[in-house]
Amino acid sequence: MEINISKVDKIRITGLQSLPDFRLDPISVWAEDFQPGHGQIVIKCWDKAWCSYWPAMGGRTIKEFFIGCHVDYLAKNLSKVEREVVDEDKFEALCEKHDIDTTSIDEPWKDVSVLTELFGSDWSEWWDLIPKCDSSDYKYLIRVIKAVQAAFKQYFNHKKLSTGSGINMTEQRIQLKEVK
Repeated sequence: MEINISKVDKIRITGLQSLPDFRLDPISVWAEDFQPGHGQIVIKCWDKAWCSYWPAMGGRTIKEFFIGCHVDYLAKNLSKVEREVVDEDKFEALCEKHDIDTTSIDEPWKDVSVLTELFGSDWSEWWDLIPKCDSSDYKYLIRVIKAVQAAFKQYFNHKKLSTGSGINMTEQRIQLKEVK
């Protein structure tokens, strides 16, 4: 048996409900660096949680890596949530425009006869032609990721300002400001 002990930073981000860019419940983040360039993160907000492990972060810590990544890349790694879903309102409007009655069909965008009538018989193009929008779950995850990135940035800015001052960073409260 081999036992490994690593340091895990737990960060709690609060006060997000009043910030227009976020409007989120408190977020808890567990950031763990196994060795330089290898780490994992767990993020929890209300009743949802996301996690991922990165084995190659170019020598950076998980917090530095997380700040430097695009939100879409992070969302794809943290969750299997679909980015795009069918825009039901636009699909219904499209059906109405073509006088297609879909009142008796629960999900008309999955009905072969409806899709054939709208887009023709080449089913390989149907998905590209169906109107779509970002899913609410995806937009929620993006807001959470942006809040975590903003908190990490403020953490590093605060840490730079207080280096050498004897301040215990584990007990500091850092004010999260609105990100534009």
